[in-house]
Amino acid sequence: MRRLLADVLLLGAFTACGGHEPTALSAPEVLYLRAHGGDKVLLPLSVDGGGSPYARPGTRKLTVDVAPGSAGVVRLDGSGPDCAGGATHVTCDVTGTDLGAAGTRGFVPRAAKGSRPGDTGYLRFSYPAKDGRKLTARTRVVVGEPALKLLTARPFERVRPGAGITSPVVVRNTGDVPARGLALVVDSGDLEFARRYANCRYPGLRHGRQAVCRFPDLVVPPGGTVAVRPGLRLRAPKTRMYGAFRRQVWPTDAGPGQDQSFSAGGDRRDGPALRAARVGRPGAVKAAFAGNRDRVPVSLDTHADFAVTGAHLHGAPGGPAHAAPQRPQRRPRRPRSRRPAGVPPAPGVRTC
Repeated sequence: MRRLLADVLLLGAFTACGGHEPTALSAPEVLYLRAHGGDKVLLPLSVDGGGSPYARPGTRKLTVDVAPGSAGVVRLDGSGPDCAGGATHVTCDVTGTDLGAAGTRGFVPRAAKGSRPGDTGYLRFSYPAKDGRKLTARTRVVVGEPALKLLTARPFERVRPGAGITSPVVVRNTGDVPARGLALVVDSGDLEFARRYANCRYPGLRHGRQAVCRFPDLVVPPGGTVAVRPGLRLRAPKTRMYGAFRRQVWPTDAGPGQDQSFSAGGDRRDGPALRAARVGRPGAVKAAFAGNRDRVPVSLDTHADFAVTGAHLHGAPGGPAHAAPQRPQRRPRRPRSRRPAGVPPAPGVRTC
């Protein structure tokens, strides 16, 4: 009887979930396209399941149109097993609430032939509701891509256990269009944050070991460089020989890349606010910029107070042996960092 009652309740739950009708169509605010083709672009499309994450509205038609006046900027390339259409109009049979798969299997937005970096157009999406209404959304398409990259960080070596270190953050836009807004995510990893900043969030899921900082009003032109001040203050562990922390950056309007992630939520702190400002003329800072994320190693100076060198011990395992210990003449050095030419040091950073 209990099993039958459980099955009835479960069936009722699925029926209720399936009865939720989508109420909104969600599309990205902006989509950047490579000026000269490239890989398929992930286009996150979804419908709000009416309050239920398990809504199954059934197979319906998603319509994608290149807006009037945008044919010289963006075109829809190719078709898949569930999509049909041409360069400016495509329809796809979609199921569920996550519609992103339609873009990977079917239509692929690409920059139109003859378009230039900075050209702007629009894509329009429509999705039919059960009552006959059409849910609509629009995405601004920009030809070209911003590409924020971090200044290659030197490893911190022979850091005194428990000592504070300062990590400068310098970012360059190596793309062909301006980067609008800057998001900086720092995972302290084996270290701890020695200072928490007013314009950063510290998600509870990461137990205070991730800082999510945003500079939404910042615009970084192609080739431009910005420095975040003051430098990030972290504290080295006391009981480990090695550690590391990680950093990520991306334009806030474009959102994180496919290989980037961060946790939502978290409170801001009452420390000083980080500032991000442009440094010099575009291309003036001569330094190596690697990628949009990195890992900065930290090695601790955890040498022993006494050491035995050059001794050969003989005897049975567990038996006594004799050697003359010596005190090595070395001590922890103060951690230092290097900065590229043309970038003034952040407050509290000692450079060499």
